[in-house]
Amino acid sequence: MAQEKKTLKKKSIGGYILLVLMLVTLIPAIIVEAVSFYTTRSQLIEKNDRLKQTAVNVIKTQRQNLEGSTLVQIDSLKKQSEIKSDASLDKVQQVLKIANGGTRRNITNLMYVNSNGTYTYSNFPMPKNMEILSQDWYQKAKTKGLYWSEPYFDPAIKQYSASVSQKIIDSKGHAHVIAATVSYAAVEEAIADLKVGTSGQAAVITSQGRVLIKHNTGKGNHAFKSGEMINKTAVYKAVAKSNKRKGTIAVPGHSAVGKVTFDKGMPGSTTWTIAQMNDDDLSGGKSAMLLTIALVLLAVIILGYLVSSKMTAVVRKVLGVFEKAFSDAGQGKIHYLPSNKKELEPAKGYFQRMGQKMALASYDGHEFNRVAASYNDMIASVSTLISQVQNESDVVSDKAASLLDLSKQTTTASEEIAQTITEIAEVTGSQAKETTESVDQVQNITANIGNVNANIQVLAQSASEASEIGQNNMDIMDKVNTNWSDQLNGMKDLMESVKQMDSDVQNITKIVNVINDIARQTNLLALNASIEAASAGEAGKGFSVVAAEIRKLAEESNNSTKEIEAIIAQIRNQSTDMVQKTTSSLENGEKQTTLIVDAIKSTMNVYQHNESMSENVHELTSGAAEIVDTQAAILEKLESISASTQENAAGTEEVSANSEEVQATMDEFTDHVANLQSSAAQLKKYTDEFDLEK
Repeated sequence: MAQEKKTLKKKSIGGYILLVLMLVTLIPAIIVEAVSFYTTRSQLIEKNDRLKQTAVNVIKTQRQNLEGSTLVQIDSLKKQSEIKSDASLDKVQQVLKIANGGTRRNITNLMYVNSNGTYTYSNFPMPKNMEILSQDWYQKAKTKGLYWSEPYFDPAIKQYSASVSQKIIDSKGHAHVIAATVSYAAVEEAIADLKVGTSGQAAVITSQGRVLIKHNTGKGNHAFKSGEMINKTAVYKAVAKSNKRKGTIAVPGHSAVGKVTFDKGMPGSTTWTIAQMNDDDLSGGKSAMLLTIALVLLAVIILGYLVSSKMTAVVRKVLGVFEKAFSDAGQGKIHYLPSNKKELEPAKGYFQRMGQKMALASYDGHEFNRVAASYNDMIASVSTLISQVQNESDVVSDKAASLLDLSKQTTTASEEIAQTITEIAEVTGSQAKETTESVDQVQNITANIGNVNANIQVLAQSASEASEIGQNNMDIMDKVNTNWSDQLNGMKDLMESVKQMDSDVQNITKIVNVINDIARQTNLLALNASIEAASAGEAGKGFSVVAAEIRKLAEESNNSTKEIEAIIAQIRNQSTDMVQKTTSSLENGEKQTTLIVDAIKSTMNVYQHNESMSENVHELTSGAAEIVDTQAAILEKLESISASTQENAAGTEEVSANSEEVQATMDEFTDHVANLQSSAAQLKKYTDEFDLEK
């Protein structure tokens, strides 16, 4: 990895910083120059609009001055005595020539017309084929008093002119008309020096669109020509369409520079004044502005590059300080950044020293200072953390070793437990087998007690028959007293045997009670064995004790069963002996047969004893039945114990299997603990590689 880092080409953020700084410098400059350009352009357009308005006002003023001076001249003529006194036409002509000589520049001809059609003039006459009295200017002057005609082209002077005529009354009351031909050439001469932008034009046109007075600014500008009809141009259509009498409006197809300024005069005026600039009027100024902007931007770029490169160099040095710190930290050499100038290393140049100062750690400084201070805080926290990790790694390593020893010990203990449980399972199996055998033996006892019960029933039947016989012999018993005494002695022995049998039966009852107690204890021990088996683990030892107790109880049950068998055998022997004695009595009775009839009364006692014996036999029968029921209950309990023992054996085998699984798990756990110990040692090795600055 280290070799890979050496071979990789290092990239720098300096280019991005330089680009950002250049953009930060250049974009505002471009915005400022763009705003300046459009502001200047707007100002130039407003200036041109003012120039156009000035041109329109100048032309209008010149026209007004021309018309005003003409009216002043006519008023002056009206006051001449020759005109007022109805003098001859020759004298009037002299007056006209004198008057026209001073105003020849504006007025090209003066005329004086009588009501009969005779007239005189100052410069040139009317055409011969023209009837003067039918002329419009003459007719309108007589009716209106003062009349300005529509502008027209005067072939005599080859210029566009207008006629102004006025009716006058002489001292004799005769009506005359004075007319003056006014030339617009004087206006053109007056505005010859007028500048309408660099390539603009101004003109006076008729309301029908004919150019009367024109002024084109700039070489080669022939936008307007005298006498030209411009009624089909966009400029004329825009002015004609406007409802305003004067103002500046946009012209379709032209830019804002090409707007037209106009003045239509008073309502009814037949002449309009217009001024317009060509769309390229600002091209020269625009080129100059663009050149200036380009030079300014070039200067900004150069200056911005120089400043940005120096700032980038400083930032690189600052980042170099942080890069070295992080690189050392990555190699385990953790140290703090300097917090004052005294801690700085020797610098190779101004920019490196500048970068070192900007990287001083201080929360009271600028952003780089605060980053350095935060870095030192991080180093402090990391150092503390690594130190804690080193300490904890030692603890983990020690604990892992201890845990490994404990896991090995636990594995050994689990093996011993598994072996113990296996032995318990084997013992439990033996117990189950022995309990099953006990059940079989109890079943055999039950069969033997059944045989005893049958014999007792036979005895009861015999006693009943003997009672009947005794009843028959009661009348003759007195006669056979002697023989019956022997029989009585035998019967006494029989009664002793029966009493002994009753005592033995009582002993059997005691034994059965003992068996019942053993059965209850066995049941409790079996329950405890089940609980201990479910506990598993250490509980196996308790189960061993319970199993031992069950084994003892089983042995006591076996001994009791043997005693029962001995007692039953004794009862059987006594019964046999009683049968023999009874037989002997019967033999004696046969000897006394002949005396029985006479000994009926004598046998009364025998009858009573037989009745008593019969009752005892019935009690013995009831006791035997109870023994059978009790033995059945004992058998049922033993069978339950046998089933529980078998379940315990199965559970113990399952616990044995679980113990083996636990042992396997402990083996796997031991392996994991061994791996943990190895990892803890490796962790300690890695943390020891950190060189922490104290």
